Amino acid sequence: MIRNKKFNRRKIALSGQAIHTNRLILKPMTLADEQGFYLMRRDPDMMRFIPIGTIDTPDDHRAEFTQQFHENFEHRFKFTYGIHLRSEADMIGIVIMRPIPDGSMIEIGYWIRKGFWGNGYAAEAQKAMIDEQKESLKCENKDIIAYVMVGNSASKRVLEKIGLTLTGTDQLESVNCWVFHFPKN
Repeated sequence: MIRNKKFNRRKIALSGQAIHTNRLILKPMTLADEQGFYLMRRDPDMMRFIPIGTIDTPDDHRAEFTQQFHENFEHRFKFTYGIHLRSEADMIGIVIMRPIPDGSMIEIGYWIRKGFWGNGYAAEAQKAMIDEQKESLKCENKDIIAYVMVGNSASKRVLEKIGLTLTGTDQLESVNCWVFHFPKN
């Protein structure tokens, strides 16, 4: 018997509307965001906590990004917004809010380009994304989960800052991760 997923990637999506904060604009990712994504993917310091590795050349990246954008839209990009400073042309990061593969929870996450670390952008973007997209995804705080590679203390602090708590560890794609949830009411 096939059970219905609570959060089915094919049946739900983010609103598609831009989200504005005091310093940021979050908007659905497009092929035009390729350069900003490349600036993150080429940096080994940034990618050390993301298990997909760096990419060496702009041409390699452009081809991979375009292919991945089209082939993985339902899985990844449909649930990804670019993070833009109001004063920066290229995106400075990404923020996600998507169903996990089994459909039981909504995963949140983000990347911020190294040159923009330490300014509170990750917490500001993730909080705004949650606040604005819970209705679109028909979820509540209790449905939200976050995974952070063990040892990534900066991301641990970001999630704690927006109200999540460390609840354990788990293996995700062969990587040992901390697991975070909002406290139960």
